[in-house]
Formats: sequence, C-alpha cells, structure tokens
Amino acid sequence: MQLAVVMSGTIIALTCGWLLLSSFTATLPVPAWLIPVTPVVKQDMTKDIAHVVMRDSEALSVLYGVWGYEVPADSAWCDQAVRAGLVCKSGNASLQTLVDQNLPWIASLKVGDKKLPVVVVRVGEASVDVLVGQQTWTLTHKWFESVWTGDYLLLWKMSPEGESTITRDSSEEEILWLETMLNRALHISTEPSAEWRPLLVEKIKQFQKSHHLKTDGVVGFSTLVHLWQVAGESAYLYRDEANISPETTVKGK
Repeated sequence: MQLAVVMSGTIIALTCGWLLLSSFTATLPVPAWLIPVTPVVKQDMTKDIAHVVMRDSEALSVLYGVWGYEVPADSAWCDQAVRAGLVCKSGNASLQTLVDQNLPWIASLKVGDKKLPVVVVRVGEASVDVLVGQQTWTLTHKWFESVWTGDYLLLWKMSPEGESTITRDSSEEEILWLETMLNRALHISTEPSAEWRPLLVEKIKQFQKSHHLKTDGVVGFSTLVHLWQVAGESAYLYRDEANISPETTVKGK
C-alpha cells in the first residue's frame, strides 16, 4: 500500500458569504493549492491517513473550491448550491461509473473505526488523487477501493433555467441556448434556432458521439455535463490518458 501527501498554499479566509475565485475561462480556474506537485511517496498509508480529520461540510467546502468557489465550511451545504447555479447529486456507484461521469466527487472512506470524506479529483491507471483540506493524497486503486464505501456526492450544472433535461417541450430560450452551445462545440457557423428541429437532434447526436456518450439525441445529465465542460464552465475529473474510456464505452444521456 502506498500514499503520497502534498502540502501547498492556504485558502483565502472569509468571514461570511461566497467568493468566486475567478471568472470561468476556456479552462476551469484552479486554485494555486490544487496545482499538481510531484508527491513524496510514503509507505504506511493507514498510519498516516488514520490521523486525518475532515467533516462532511468541510469536504463539500473543498468540492466547491474545485469548482472555483470559496465557501466557508459552515455555509457549505447542498441547499446552497443553487447560489452558484449548481445542484448536488448523490448515490452509490462503481469507480468506473464515476470516472465516466467525469466530475470530481466526495467519497466516504472507512479507515479503521472512523469515516473520512475525501474529494476525488483525479483517477489514473493505478492511482487516485483525493483532497483532504489543503492536502493531496495519492492512493493506490487497490487501497482506495478497499476502504471506499461506494457512495458519492457530486456537484453538477443543470440547464440555464435549472432543468435536468432539455426537450422539445422546453422553453425557446433553453432550445436556443442548446443549439448555440452545440454550434460552438461542433464549430458550426450557422445561425441557431429556438425551434426543436430534426437538424438540432442530429447535432445532439453528433456531439454525443464525439464525447463517447449514448447517441440517442436526448439531452440529460451526461450531455449537459459535457456541454458545460466544453464551454469551460464546469469542473471535471482529471484522468490519465490510459484511463479515458474508449469510443465503445457508452456513458449515458
């Protein structure tokens, strides 16, 4: 069993409220303390991590930070996510399922007799990077899966009107936004329309195919996540090239 721990800078302290660390650009702004540093490998993982403590609200505060928001732990709850245009999603899933969802998530580890929430930010071919406060721990897949309970909590960005899907029954504004986003992602220069047309469905399928999603023309969770990521307005899970799902993998709508 192996682990690496990296210490870096401090988070800006706030007395109240939220602070957007910086405007979203072509890539998600990453706080300086999240910039990867070559880790120092330690041998006794259990001994080291057994002394780490982080509350659920602190873990959610860290996850908000990955999204580019500074949120105090005492304000970091799911019902506050709407203030950032986000929503929480939780459940139980396999590691590969969460890798396919392509978003950082909070995982609960059972270390000894205690529960430790961590924020998963990278999944590689043989290791997993998790954040605990301002520390980055590099864990082996084998050890991570042996102590992870399989549960997850993640943040994701819904449509501009706060919907989890966009269909022919959606508002004209939503449909216009969808086609505008698809045109940008597919490098199409034609004028977008607010009507749900067969051409729009074909664009949806083309986008889904290019991102290895289920090619069904349905705009749901996975398609919205990837649209926002292409626009640079969503966090994403860092992955080694060897770990990226092949084209044959179908990852939902």
